[in-house]
Amino acid sequence: MGLLQTLHSFFHRTGPREQVRRSYAEHCVRSSLPIGTPPHRAGLHGALRDSHVQHGQPVRELYLWAELTPFLLMSEETACKALAEYIVYQDVPQSAQVSWLAQVINAALRLPALSKDSPRMMASLAMIKNVAWCDLLETDVRRTIEAEAEHVRDALADNNLPLLSD
Repeated sequence: MGLLQTLHSFFHRTGPREQVRRSYAEHCVRSSLPIGTPPHRAGLHGALRDSHVQHGQPVRELYLWAELTPFLLMSEETACKALAEYIVYQDVPQSAQVSWLAQVINAALRLPALSKDSPRMMASLAMIKNVAWCDLLETDVRRTIEAEAEHVRDALADNNLPLLSD
């Protein structure tokens, strides 16, 4: 690489955290989600979706929302920063602020679901799909969500419905 290219890439380098923040901001403004979707939710959804697409991962809406569970339970500022860190954790774990990420995810998931419409209700589906943040769960949080996931599995079996598959 020539000197000019090296200088250009140095000054215009966009790290993964910044890419997530930009994607989040873009999706807050321009979203393909239904009208009425709060901009923050649209931003989180779009940024995680973009990451999945960039890495060639399948994008299944139900699973994407389940993976967003802890981030939807955080304040907007924390959620955006945590989602960026989560994507770094998935891509380059040694570069991620893993202890901070684990702390904010566990704090968010310790909150009970206060209604059937709470994003917290999707945590059991995320556990069934074993999304990456499951590896960051502390024992008490893991046990709670595993028990919830078992209830989901039992309900599906009782109704002769297939386990949530790909």
